[in-house]
Amino acid sequence: MTDQARAILERRARELARPDTTTPESERRLSLLEFRLGPEAYAIEARHVREVVPTNFLAPLPGVPPFILGIVSVRGLIWSVMDLRTFFNIPKRGISDHPRAILVEAGGLRWGILADSRLRMVYLDSLRPPPEVTERIPRNAVRGTTEDLAVVLDLEVLARDPRMIVQEDLE
Repeated sequence: MTDQARAILERRARELARPDTTTPESERRLSLLEFRLGPEAYAIEARHVREVVPTNFLAPLPGVPPFILGIVSVRGLIWSVMDLRTFFNIPKRGISDHPRAILVEAGGLRWGILADSRLRMVYLDSLRPPPEVTERIPRNAVRGTTEDLAVVLDLEVLARDPRMIVQEDLE
């Protein structure tokens, strides 16, 4: 290889290694799926969401913690569905007649989150800081709040919570 060819290849490598600053503004924005659970508003990053399904096919599962409502099969995959109110020990208040399960993947786990049918996408440039005091939700599980004060949950932190791994030894 000639010196000239080597110089051209090195220049191209440096150009390719340079960070891309031409990313469209829409791609830099935070995409969130906001949902309600009774009167409370929550949001999660859309990149974790795989699908939203009705909960009328939930099968109960014995021997699991009370926050696991049951399981649902979607295209051959089994998803456990959790109720955040029970998980965080938040008093249960009304939920619509048509709840949904938001199927998510984070931290190497796959599960569903119960939500009211009122879902919407929200696009933000930044989050408001998390509240100083969160009554029942651990502070590290809250990334911040939206402009409408929906609590933005950190699914990676939730996935690491020891309660998320349900394992019962059979004798």
